[in-house]
Amino acid sequence: MMRPKNHPDGRDNGRKVASEPKEPGSPIAESATDYVPHMDRAFKAGEKSQRAGTLEDLDRALELDPGNADLLNSKGEALRNSGLHDRALVVLSQALGHSPNNLRSHRARSAVLYDLGRYGEAASAVDHAISLGDNSPSAHFDRGAALACLGRQEEAAASFGRASELAPDDAAAHECLADCLMRLGRSAEALEALDRAIELAPTHRLHLNRAGMLGVLGRTSEALEIFERAIEAKPDDPDSHFGKSIAELTLGRHIEALASLDHTLELDPKMASAHINRSHILHMLNRHPEALAATGRALELEPGNYHAHFLRGATMLATGQAEDALESYGRAAELHPGIAAPHLGAGSALLALGRHDEALHSLDRAADLDPENPDAHKSRSYALYALGRHEEALAAIERAVSIEPGSVPAHVGKGTVLLALGQTGQALAEFEDAVRLDSLDVKTRLCHGHALLRAGRHADALEAFECAVDMDPSSVEARLGVGYAHDLLGNIEEATYSFDYAIRLDPDSANAHRSRGYALATAGRHAEALESLDRALAIDPADKNVRIAKNEVLARLSGKAAPAGPPRNDQDAALAHVNMGISTCTPMRAGEALEHFERAISIDPKSADAHIGRGTALIRLGRSKEALAAFGDAERLAPDSMALHKNRAAALLHLGRNEEALRSCDRATNLAPGSAAAHKNRSLALHRMGRNEDALESFERALSLDPGDAYLHVGRGFSLEALGRN
Repeated sequence: MMRPKNHPDGRDNGRKVASEPKEPGSPIAESATDYVPHMDRAFKAGEKSQRAGTLEDLDRALELDPGNADLLNSKGEALRNSGLHDRALVVLSQALGHSPNNLRSHRARSAVLYDLGRYGEAASAVDHAISLGDNSPSAHFDRGAALACLGRQEEAAASFGRASELAPDDAAAHECLADCLMRLGRSAEALEALDRAIELAPTHRLHLNRAGMLGVLGRTSEALEIFERAIEAKPDDPDSHFGKSIAELTLGRHIEALASLDHTLELDPKMASAHINRSHILHMLNRHPEALAATGRALELEPGNYHAHFLRGATMLATGQAEDALESYGRAAELHPGIAAPHLGAGSALLALGRHDEALHSLDRAADLDPENPDAHKSRSYALYALGRHEEALAAIERAVSIEPGSVPAHVGKGTVLLALGQTGQALAEFEDAVRLDSLDVKTRLCHGHALLRAGRHADALEAFECAVDMDPSSVEARLGVGYAHDLLGNIEEATYSFDYAIRLDPDSANAHRSRGYALATAGRHAEALESLDRALAIDPADKNVRIAKNEVLARLSGKAAPAGPPRNDQDAALAHVNMGISTCTPMRAGEALEHFERAISIDPKSADAHIGRGTALIRLGRSKEALAAFGDAERLAPDSMALHKNRAAALLHLGRNEEALRSCDRATNLAPGSAAAHKNRSLALHRMGRNEDALESFERALSLDPGDAYLHVGRGFSLEALGRN
């Protein structure tokens, strides 16, 4: 009996590999549920070829009777048996020319077309034979085989069903019917059909098929029992050991599954799918070098294997080799461009490389291909957040939460975005949801603690960070969090102790040395602070904020500020926090700066600089409305502060209130005509109001004060373009 070379889904054997990972960079999913039986479909027209004689005898007979359809059919079948399919088609067409309604000619022709992979034509040829009265079981069987190869499973199942009705003792018909029904999701009927096939022909292969089917139905323990019995009957059959490994993997028995795969490969070292699944398990066990070696062996055997390239990418990403991971994911995407997983993996690798625009492109593709994949939306949110597109990031992470409401990373991600948008209360609610879902997750506790700091709930934040320390005493981030909370609570000794502990855990943590320096400076212990800040700069020489803080400490030590020792009064302590806030008020550390400014205000509510700094930090956090309130507080204390009016203008510009922004800019430039930043804000306000001549003049004034500011050159160019002066 002839059988198709490939199943409709493109796989050419019954061996399964695990499917794609659920999270970027994570191991491949544990359950392998694709059902691909160890069988092919018979094409029963091929059985008639035994009636064909030798080609030499047939040619002599045809010389005497060239129009004899039976002789032509026999020659066509003989040519097919010899692999000469094109010549066979010519001869069978001649037979049909002499006898158009000859059933044997149509059936033989359908078999040749089937062998050539021309399944649509093969099905048409069998249909023609059936229409002429061929109601034999083999005709319906052959029709089912051709239709199944075309992916027309409903019609194929009907044909195999008809064949099994006409020939109830034909095991192959029941087996193929089971295959089609399984692909249609009609698993109970499929199992019934397969059981009937086993009754008729209790072969080893059919028992393996039944075990695979039980695995798909979730009856994995039963499947495992069948595989174990099969191994007892045929201990040297690699497929039995491979099937056993799939069942063990699905049951979470990874070490046993690994042993079964090792036995499989002893029997069949060239089984690529066994190497792939072995790599998958090693990946899950964090035995990454061995996992990569197994994937490499699979690729030696099958260089175009999608699963091998995909798994290599996942393992490379897990070991920090993002460039190599990107290459592997790219190859997997080339092999199967319509599958979301490699695009998701590529996006994760690009995120790790800091290539956020490219990452977003890959992740958009993943979300388009699989709109219900929460990981695609989570990763899109991460990329959008990194690009500063916080509103879009919120929409993406909300989509992830709606798909997977029990996902801790989704709630943590949503809380992080909400914090960036200044929605602290809602962010706290998300972090609290995450804590309820997994109270033992250290990262969740850390995020919750930082949100509580942002909300000014320093004692609650301390409790959250201490929980994280209890769960992971070796966590540097948890120790730093405890230090931040103590610092903001005014517990300088406790803060310093926590920062010292973090340094013992990671002596090369610039953040730990920097934070220790800030805390000591706040306490007026400037000599010790200088030592910590110098250490931070030795680790990270590019940190400008530490240099600012160091200069402040040096100024104090040189006698230009209060001498070393405890702060003389509250104003002195508040000033230390203001200086720390100024040194950390960058887009990436604005939250930390806000905490310092708010600490300064809690110590000295009349510090105008603290209120101005608070407003500036709020702008950087996207909370411009709150910033205006802070500037209002500052104005009551220092109405003639240039920094106040300049930064208030920035907040008004963020809110689109351009005329009010211009008034604030005018006030700032009147107070400090030499401030390039004030003129820059004024230029932007004028440009937005369409006053392009005035904007150009203001940009040029700002450039005269700061000719190295690239933004000012760009702005001047926009004004010239708007005026038509290209």
